[in-house]
Parts: sequence; C-alpha cells; structure tokens
Amino acid sequence: MAKRPSKKPLEGPEIRILVAWKPHHGSRSESSAALEYAAWIARTTPIRIQMVTTFVRPWPSTSIAKLGGKYKKWHAKETQACAAEAKKSLSAAGIPEHYWDDEIALFLDGTSEAALLAKAARDFDASLILMSSVDVTVKGRFLAGSTMESLLSATPTPIGLMPESTKLSKRGVTRLTYGFIDGEQDSAALLETATRATTWDVPLRIVAFAPDILDDSILLDPLTVQTEISVQWREHLFALLDRAKEEVATAFPNLQIETEIGSGGNWAGAVDAVKWKKGDLLSLSASPMNPLERVFVGSATSHILQFAPVPTIVRPVAR
Repeated sequence: MAKRPSKKPLEGPEIRILVAWKPHHGSRSESSAALEYAAWIARTTPIRIQMVTTFVRPWPSTSIAKLGGKYKKWHAKETQACAAEAKKSLSAAGIPEHYWDDEIALFLDGTSEAALLAKAARDFDASLILMSSVDVTVKGRFLAGSTMESLLSATPTPIGLMPESTKLSKRGVTRLTYGFIDGEQDSAALLETATRATTWDVPLRIVAFAPDILDDSILLDPLTVQTEISVQWREHLFALLDRAKEEVATAFPNLQIETEIGSGGNWAGAVDAVKWKKGDLLSLSASPMNPLERVFVGSATSHILQFAPVPTIVRPVAR
C-alpha cells in the first residue's frame, strides 16, 4: 500500500467541502462523481473535506428511545464503518490526507435528508456541498432531484453537481463560466463568481443561453412569431451581457472577462453550442419561483443543469 502524504499546513484560502456520500450502496455512479469533483477542486485550491452519510429512517423517535443502548451501539458502529470507507475512498480519489478533516466522516440519521445535510453544512461551516446526481436522464448528463431542491431552500451553502463520465483537467479549474439567466439573475452571485475567479487566477466567462424554439406546443405558424421573438431576445441578451461585463470589470479591473451567447433549437442545442473545456466550472443561481419565496431550481436553470457537460455549482439566492 502506498504511503499517504503527511499532514502539511494549508496555504491560501481553503474551500470547505462537505460530500454527501453513500458508501454502502456499492455503486460507483452514486459515490465517485462527487469525490472526483472534490479531487479536481483540490488541484485548484486548498480544501478541507468531510464526508457525510445520511440515513432517512422511517420509524419515529419514540421507537429509537425504546431501543436505548442498542441504537447507540448501532450508530457508533455505522460511524466507524463510514470513517474507514471514507479514508479508502479519499485515498483512491487522490485527495491528499492533509486536506482531510479531523472528523473525516459523519453518519447522520433522521426523517429528512435535506435537513440532515443542511445541519451538517452549518456545523462544518461548509463553503460547498457536493452531491452525486442519481436521476440521470441522458448518459453523461444529470437532472437535479428533489433532495437538491429541498436543500436549496434549507441552506445558503452552494451545491455542486457533476455529470457522470466527465473528463476533467489535470490542472484543476482553468476557467469559471457564469450562467447568465435573464429574469433569474442574481448580481451577488455574479460578483461572487468573479471573486472566485480572481482568487484562483483563472478567467471568467459570462454565458447566456438562448434556445430558438421556446415551446413546441403551438400548432398554427409557430416559427414566424417565435423566430422573431428569439432574435429580439438575443439582442436583449447582448445588451445585458455588456452591462454584466462592465459591472464585473469595474469591481475586478485585472480579471480577464469574456461573454458569449449559446444559441440552439432547444435548451440542449443552446448548451451544446457553447464550447466547453475540461477545466470549465459552471456557476448558476437558484431562484424563488412563487410568492411564498420557496427556493427551487428555476426553469431555465433546471434546463441548463440537465444538459451541462461540466461540473456545476448552484448558488441559492439570498433571501
């Protein structure tokens, strides 16, 4: 067995990463993507990483109270097993030991996975929660599930997702791409992404996505009206991108910034029209979708997530 590196002091600002992890499923698709994502970030900047396994129990707390010491022993054994598996998985992912938190793994049980993850993120003071996307719609692409949407309403911590079989740059993150969404735009999220790009010394790309056909349910002459609307929409987006670029350039005069519009016949085509690199990290914002201000992944954000071929960070909007 290869000897792991000894602990060394971290240099520079660290990213505190909480990884939602299911070690007992035995499925690579549910465990590896989040760890590969974490290892990729670790090649970009110092990190502090902790793993958390959640068990959503169907029985009430009163049943646990009746078990007494048996429950405590079971919980302690599960925690120890998770810690042992976490060390193996972190080593296999190539994450140096000096990036591991002293409490390397948690085993939490409760009635809500989102609530458990939100509490773990608060306790760990996480900068980022990494989740594995299991609701796969197309090979290599992901679809956010209900746990993620619930978590976005339960925590202000950004959530990271990565589609399966993603090829990542060995040099870590080499460019940050901010997904500019008209109507769901969050200026604070844009400036936060620019701050991260400056800290990591990588360029920033601001991209707007413009599908040509918004709705294929129209029966009478759908193309004429929608084509005209699409053209006007793209012109509108160019103006918004210019303003966004100016806002970032004013705050970060030394940051390399570029803008781009991805156009296609639908959302998949619009996302694929953008040239993606192995070092790209896409940043998006969630948004409130109703008067009660419950936070969900917005309609456009949800479409982009389904077809994004690169790792993504989704930032909950400030409320």
